[in-house]
Order: sequence, then C-alpha cells, then structure tokens
Amino acid sequence: MFFLKGQPQWCSPVFNGSNTVINVSMDVISEEQLAKKLNYLRPGGHYNPSGCTSKYRVAIVVPYRDRESHLHVLLNNFHPFLTNQQLDYSIIVVEQAANQTFNRGKLLNVGFIESMRLYDWHCFVFHDVDLLPEDTRNLHSCPETNPRHMAVAVDKFKYKLFYDGMFGTSCSLTVRQFLNVNGFSNRFWGWGGEDDDMYSSLNVVKCRNACCNDNEL
Repeated sequence: MFFLKGQPQWCSPVFNGSNTVINVSMDVISEEQLAKKLNYLRPGGHYNPSGCTSKYRVAIVVPYRDRESHLHVLLNNFHPFLTNQQLDYSIIVVEQAANQTFNRGKLLNVGFIESMRLYDWHCFVFHDVDLLPEDTRNLHSCPETNPRHMAVAVDKFKYKLFYDGMFGTSCSLTVRQFLNVNGFSNRFWGWGGEDDDMYSSLNVVKCRNACCNDNEL
C-alpha cells in the first residue's frame, strides 16, 4: 500500500485590502543597503515562496547601461512588489558594454538565452530599468494563450495607452511564444523599433497581444 501525494498548495498574491496603489519610493540607496534590505533573496537574486508552490516561474530581464541610480530605485521597489505576488522569480540585468549604440532587442535576446541556462523558466518579462510598477493587480505572469503588455497605464502618458499596438517598456511572453517568433530583432540600434517589430511578429504567428485594461489598473 502507498499514500497518494496530495495536490500542491498553490500560492496566491498578497493584496493590501482594497488599496492596490503602491507608494513608489524614489530613494536611491547603495548596493550595501539594497543587499541588507533584500537579504531574503537567494544567491543571484532568486526568490521562491516558502509554504506554497508558485504557479509561475518568471525571469525578469532588464536591459541596462549607465543608469545605476535607476537600477537601484527599480530593485528597491520591484523586489517587494514581486515577492508579494508569490512568484518564483529572478531579476536578470543584462548590461551592454563598450560605447556602441544601445541595442535593446539584442540585450533581451541575450538575457533570454543566458537565463534559460540558469533555471527552468516558464515565463519571461522584459522590463525597462526606468519603469516602476504602481498597482498590485498588475500580475507579472504569462497567460498561456497570449503575450501580455503590462505598461498600458504609465504616468508619462497620463495613464493611457500611448498608441494602439504598443508593446514596449514591459511585456510578458512564455518561452514557447518567444521561440515561435525567434525572439526580438537584433537590427534596431538606439531606442525604439524592436518592440513594434515584436508586436508584428506575434501577429504573423496569430499570437494576439493580451493588453491590460487601463481602466482596471
């Protein structure tokens, strides 16, 4: 005779009552202060909830160069936000070296390839270093059906979608979705273009963008 293993106890996001708006901190703290504050993280900045099983294994890929203060502010805000969502996640910062023109698409592709060597990720979130989440309902996960644009309500654009088909600043794709379109284009130098190209590629393979409703976030 043997015991049947029970179903896993799935984690649920932790919400602070009806108040879903986050008080973003713009404080620039040092690496030492960050390490002390985020001492609950595992080596490499990995977090895995204890006491329950996360539904999502999420790699957060952040393209980066010469914006140290932005990076420190992001990490200071983003880690508590993600841990409250009970994700099994890591934040992977991909830095471009030398003085060549910035290539965001190539950095995101490198981040995907290198991250897949570290862990069995299910979901990838590609997130700009100067973007801070403000609403706890914006779950950083990957729906199985469609990719997801998660920056439809940004203060810079008066919390409205800047244009139809926008897929930049922060988006999520499953591993399969990313591979189906062969990742981001490497041909776009400087800021812009690679996100619109990704949107077009997803449409070609009939993978529609599941855009969050800015009236809900």
